[in-house]
Amino acid sequence: MGSSKEALSGEKVSNYFDMILWKDVTDNLFFKFEIPIMQNRASAIDRIQVMIDGVKHAPVLLENIDNVASSTFELKKNLIYLKTIIRTVTKGLLAKQGKDKIDEQVNNELFASLLNLSADLAVAATEQADLRISHYFPKLAHIAEIHLPAGEHTLEVQYLNKYGNVVYSDNRGTIQITNDKLNLVESFCLQ
Repeated sequence: MGSSKEALSGEKVSNYFDMILWKDVTDNLFFKFEIPIMQNRASAIDRIQVMIDGVKHAPVLLENIDNVASSTFELKKNLIYLKTIIRTVTKGLLAKQGKDKIDEQVNNELFASLLNLSADLAVAATEQADLRISHYFPKLAHIAEIHLPAGEHTLEVQYLNKYGNVVYSDNRGTIQITNDKLNLVESFCLQ
């Protein structure tokens, strides 16, 4: 049995191979489970400021996305784990049926062992925790409601670290504000 996890850098860290022998469980079974966990990520951004025509405006915190994602995951975690176990055990049992047929039909023990190993590797290669959206959410969402007269204005959104240094600047240049519609500007930084 082994374990692996994804480091904050996105690389997989693996620890292999401790074998667990269970009474009454036949040999020739192989299961690989990859179960996702939620881990809050650090952010280089401490605060945001919006510069409009050279005047600073401070957005307020709208939502802590980390907390929302963690809470949502906690609510669904047991179902995710159950689905993972059912899927993995099903694949492992199907692979065992194939390996039993290999053992019956192949007379060369070394060749049969290689084919069995290939089946186990194929099962392992198809099992991966679903991490598709885990890296693409910002940590925090901010909002600012700024009333401006109609016309042209310069806009820059600055993302600052805890020392007040600009980590990223989203310079929008000149924007046009009109009175007859909602003037909404979105900006994000995933650092």
